[in-house]
Amino acid sequence: MLALKLEGTPITIIDKLAKGDKLVSDLKYKLDVSEGVMKARKRSMDNLITNIDSYRSLLSWLREEKHRA
Repeated sequence: MLALKLEGTPITIIDKLAKGDKLVSDLKYKLDVSEGVMKARKRSMDNLITNIDSYRSLLSWLREEKHRA
């Protein structure tokens, strides 16, 4: 895209021309997939943190119940 801009190609059509380029489209696809994987892993980590917090709360509750008994 930068090369097209440096060649003087109008900015309004650079995106369309670049998408037609096989290398650019492959890189764009890989970027999109990587972003999707990153978001999924972030959600997975958030879920793990939520689970850990839940187990901590349960453990605290169990400790209190044990001390009361």
